[in-house]
Amino acid sequence: FSYKSVKLTADLDMSGYLWTPIGVLSYNNGSKAFSGIFDGQGHSISGLFENELTTEAENAGAGLFALNEGTIQSLTVKNSLIASDYNVAIAAAMNMGTMDDVLVKNSSVFAEYYAGGITAVNYTTVKNCGVDAKIVDSYADEACGGMIASTNNDGATIQNCWSLGSIKGDCIGGITGENAG
Repeated sequence: FSYKSVKLTADLDMSGYLWTPIGVLSYNNGSKAFSGIFDGQGHSISGLFENELTTEAENAGAGLFALNEGTIQSLTVKNSLIASDYNVAIAAAMNMGTMDDVLVKNSSVFAEYYAGGITAVNYTTVKNCGVDAKIVDSYADEACGGMIASTNNDGATIQNCWSLGSIKGDCIGGITGENAG
C-alpha cells in the first residue's frame, strides 16, 4: 500500500465478515504501513468486526488500519466492533500520518493495552475528527481515550476534535488518555 490512492465510491457494509486490518503493526516481525491516501469521499464503512487476541510480538494493532503512515480522510466508520489485546481502535491502531475528517459512530472498542476511538497511538496529526463510541481498556494503568489512547510525540497534534460515548479504564480521557506531546 505504498503511495497508493484509494477512493470509496459508495458506502460499504462489512457485516457478516471477519475483518483483517490493512497493514501490519508488529514490534518484532516488521511492520507494514499503509502510506497512501485513503479518501472516503464522505462515504461510510459499517459492520467492521475484528475479535482476535494476539501476542505483542505477532500483531500489535487492530482496527480498519493497523498502521497508518499516509492520509485517511473524509470517512465514517459506524456500527463496528474491534476487540484485541494491543493498540486497538476503530480507524487506525497506530497513526504516524494524517487523519482528517474521520468519524466513528455507534461502535465499540475493547482492549487490554491502549484503546481509542479513532487511533490507539498517535504520533502525528488527527484533525476534524469525532467519536461516538464505547471504549474499554481492561488492563490497569494503561491509557484509554475517547479519541486517542496515547499521544506519544512532542510534535503530535489534535485539532478540532470531539468525543462522546462511554470510556472505561484506569488512565482515561475524553480526547486522549495519555498525552506526552
